Amino acid sequence: MSGKGGTGKTMLASCIAGVWKDKVSCDADVDAANLGILLRGEVKKRIPFSAGMKAEVIPEFCTGCARCAESCRFNSIIMTDNGIAEIEELKCEGCGLCHLVCPTEPNAIIMRRFVTGEITICETPWGHMVTAMLKPGAEASGKLVTEVRENAENVASENNLNSILIDGSPGIGCPVNATLTGTKGVVLVVEPSRSSKHDLERIIELLDFFNLPRCVVINRYDLSHKLTEEIEEMCEERGITVVGKIPFDRTITESIVSGHIPSQDSNCSQRDLLNELSKRVISDFKEVIL
Repeated sequence: MSGKGGTGKTMLASCIAGVWKDKVSCDADVDAANLGILLRGEVKKRIPFSAGMKAEVIPEFCTGCARCAESCRFNSIIMTDNGIAEIEELKCEGCGLCHLVCPTEPNAIIMRRFVTGEITICETPWGHMVTAMLKPGAEASGKLVTEVRENAENVASENNLNSILIDGSPGIGCPVNATLTGTKGVVLVVEPSRSSKHDLERIIELLDFFNLPRCVVINRYDLSHKLTEEIEEMCEERGITVVGKIPFDRTITESIVSGHIPSQDSNCSQRDLLNELSKRVISDFKEVIL
C-alpha cells in the first residue's frame, strides 16, 4: 500500500510476486490496475461486474413530453432532435426520479444494472492472479475490490494456497478500506518527498484503526537523504520497521518500461537487492501470521 500514488508499490508487489511461490496475486487498484502488465498472465476467466442502477429509455414508449429531462437534477437526460429522451450514462446517478415522473404506460424509462467493470482471473509465470478494471466514470470501486478479493480467495482455496498478495490502491478511501479489511499485514511504500511523507502519516492512522501490523520500504531513498532520515525517524517513533531502502536506479525504470519484473530481469542492476528485500518481507509477514 501507499498513501501517495507513484511511489513504486506495484513495482515492489511484482518483485514479491516473483519470489513468493505459494500465493495468489491480486490487484485491488481497480481504477488503474497495472500489476498484470508486469506479471503478464493469460486470462482464464472474465467476470462482468455491475453496481447500482442506471436509467434507460425505451424509445418506442417515449412520447417526448420531456418531464424526465426537466426533473433530472444531474442534467443527464437530453431531448434528441426527433423528440425522444436520451440518457447520458456518465452523468446518470441512478436515482430513479425520471422513472417515477414518466407518465407513459408502459413506462418509457426503466432502471437496470449496467456492466461497470470486469474481473479477470489469470495464469501467470508467477502463479495465479486476480485483477479487475472499473470503467471510466463508474462508481462502487470499493465493492469491486471486495469482489476481486472474494475471487482471489476462491482461487486460493481451489489450489490449496494459503496466502494472497494484494497490490492495493493509493489513498485512504473506500477502495483502500475494502483492501485492508481482513488482511494480516501491510507493506507501506514511501518515497522521500513531502507529499509522500504526509500521505504515509495518513495511511498509518488508518492502519491504527484496523490494528494491522505494518512495515515500510523507502523507494528512491537517495533522492533526498534528509527526507529519508525524517521518514526513518518518524517510523522509529511509531515503532514501525523500515525493512529496506531502494536506490534510484534507471535500470529499474527500464525493466518496468520493457514489461519485466525488476527482480527477475538480468539487466536490472538492483535485481539482487530487490530479491533479498522481497524475501525479507515475505519472511517477516509469515512470522507475524504464524
